[in-house]
Amino acid sequence: MIFVAVFVSFEGLIAEDVRNSITLLGGGAKYRVTEHRDPEYYASYKYLADQWTDPADPVRMMSDVSLAQPPVWEGSGSVGRLQYERLFFDSKSLGLTVGAGFGKIKEKCIKNCGDWTDLLIYKTFNELILTPANLSSSSSGFYMLFLLPSLLSVRESGYSYTTLDVGLNYHASADSFLDPYAGLFGGYGTCSLENVTGMTCNIGRYGARLGMAINLTNRFFLLAQAEIERVEMNVTGEDGGGKLVLPVPDKHLMAGLGFRF
Repeated sequence: MIFVAVFVSFEGLIAEDVRNSITLLGGGAKYRVTEHRDPEYYASYKYLADQWTDPADPVRMMSDVSLAQPPVWEGSGSVGRLQYERLFFDSKSLGLTVGAGFGKIKEKCIKNCGDWTDLLIYKTFNELILTPANLSSSSSGFYMLFLLPSLLSVRESGYSYTTLDVGLNYHASADSFLDPYAGLFGGYGTCSLENVTGMTCNIGRYGARLGMAINLTNRFFLLAQAEIERVEMNVTGEDGGGKLVLPVPDKHLMAGLGFRF
């Protein structure tokens, strides 16, 4: 009965002039991107393929066909946000946010991943390099996989990050039971690339968010939030560095709990 009474009387839900809140959100991230290779890649492939393989070889023909179809990558993972917000104006419509962002993303090739090209490399290496060294076919395959174990493996990569975030939110009705909001944010921090050592990685994130706060009491509320963001990473090492930009915006769906004070 107490629970029902709280929700029926939500019009007077927040009697105090509470303007500060802390929220903790967690959820998932997902994106899909088609990789468009540089023309130089095709030119290098054709030159080497013509040098070492027969154009009439069925494996070569299938490799040529698959190369004309761009690979498709899919990224997914988990994200989290710890956020402080301060509301301004009598209407409490503008919120300034600061906090921390966390994420761990796994990327995997799911279509047109170059398996036929890998097989062509394996076949050519086996026939032209290992077999003439008086190795049997089976032992050639063993040495091939020992020397180049990644040739026939699934292509995967990933990264994780921790950032300091700032942003602005517009609240439609901060003191009501349902409070829809929209905002912009940006973040900067450190990142790490999976299976890569000896390099320094910094990450920048910026994007937009759309959410709904459900005020359970004058202190506690639930959150559901969607984000879309652009990710840029600067990677440096002993041999130099460069920028990695996610080709498409990353999309997040999150839920969490908040406390006002």
